[in-house]
Amino acid sequence: MRRKDLSDITITDIEKLIQDEVTENKYLEYKLKIHLKDEGKIQFLSEVCAFANSSGGDIIIGIKENSITGAAQSIEGIFIKDIDQYKLQLQNIITTNIQPCVELEMKEIKVSPSCYILIVRVKEGNNKPYMVTLRNGFYYRDVAGKRPMTLYEIRNSFVSAHEIKRKMIAFIKRRIKEVSENRSPVGDFRSNPKIIMHILPIKSFKGEKFNIFDLNEDAMFKKLKLLNHDYLEPYKRWLSDGFVLYGNSDKIQSYVKVYENGVIEVASKILWQNSPYNYEKCFLTYENEKEIIKCLGESYLPFLKEIGVDLPYVIFISILNAKGFYLDINNLNCLKDKKIKHYAFNDNIIHLKSVIVENFDEKPDKILKPTFYSLWRHCGINKDFHYDQEGNWKE
Repeated sequence: MRRKDLSDITITDIEKLIQDEVTENKYLEYKLKIHLKDEGKIQFLSEVCAFANSSGGDIIIGIKENSITGAAQSIEGIFIKDIDQYKLQLQNIITTNIQPCVELEMKEIKVSPSCYILIVRVKEGNNKPYMVTLRNGFYYRDVAGKRPMTLYEIRNSFVSAHEIKRKMIAFIKRRIKEVSENRSPVGDFRSNPKIIMHILPIKSFKGEKFNIFDLNEDAMFKKLKLLNHDYLEPYKRWLSDGFVLYGNSDKIQSYVKVYENGVIEVASKILWQNSPYNYEKCFLTYENEKEIIKCLGESYLPFLKEIGVDLPYVIFISILNAKGFYLDINNLNCLKDKKIKHYAFNDNIIHLKSVIVENFDEKPDKILKPTFYSLWRHCGINKDFHYDQEGNWKE
C-alpha cells in the first residue's frame, strides 16, 4: 500500500490489510484512535517524527490490531462529525510541535455516516533530524517500531544531510565543467549558448539505484522529450551508467541522459536572436521558459514517478556561455515600457536558483517560478514578466 498514491487508496485496500493479516512494520502503524491531550498527544507526535526521521510511512487511524501479533484485526473507524476540521486539528498540532516542518498528506475513507478511517502519510524528511519540541525528543522507526534516537544517530543525521548537499553540489560542478569542455555523453555537443538542467532525487545521493536496464524500452523512450528539439524520433544509446536520447546525430543540439540512480540530465541549445531594435543578442525568454515547463511537467516528472523514483527531487538549472547576452525585453508585447533598464549577463556560467519538488500535484510553472525569477534578476530585473501579479504563468 505504501507504493500506492494516497488518492487511489480505497476501503478495499484497508480490508485487504485485515484479510492478509498485515502486521505493523517499518512503514506502517495502526491506531484505534488518537488522544490529542497530554501523553496521547506526545505519542502521536513521536510516531510522526519517527517516520520523518526514517523512511516515511503510513499511520492508519481507526484500525484495531491484534495485541499479540500486531496484525490488522478489524475496521473500527473513528466517529467524527467534521472530518475536515479534525484533519486540520491534526495538521496544526504537528506543525506546531515538530521542527523542522514535516511534510505529510491525509486521506479519510468513509466507513459509515460520521465514521471514518484516516490515513496520515508521512514523507521521509528532507531536513533531518526532526524533533518533537514538547519533549525535545528525536525519534526513529525501524522494523521493531518507534524508538528514541541515540546521540550518535542524531549527530549522524545532521552530518548525512550536509553530506547529501555536498555530493549534489560536487556532481553539478563536475557535470557542468565536463559539458563546458564538450565532454558530454553524446560526444560533440557544441551548441552555444546552452542550458543544462539536472533533476536530482535526494535518495539517489544516498546510494540507491534503479534497475532502468530492465525497463520497457519503447514505453520508456517515448516518455522522454528533448528540449527545443524538432525531430520526431530521437536517437538512443545505452551507456554503462544509464542511457541517453539525443537529436540530429550530425549536429547534436539537445540530449537527455538518465543515470541508473535516477538522476536526469537535460542539455539543449537556447533559443535566441538579435534584437531588431538594437541588434543585441537576446534570449527568447517566453519560448525557452515555456519549453522547460512543458518538458518538466509532461515528460521528466511523470517518467521518474513511473519508474518508482521517490520524491523529493532537487532541480538545478544553469546557462553556459551566457556572457554578453541580454533578455528579450524589447520584444515583449506585454510591456508598455520598452525602456526598462536591464543588463547583459556578466558571467559565462549562470547558476539559477534551485528548487525542490515534493509533490507530483505541483504545477511545473509554480515549481520553476523561483528559478525563472532568478534568471531575470541576473539581468537587473526583479520579476519575470511571463507571470501575472498572482504568480501564475501567462500562456
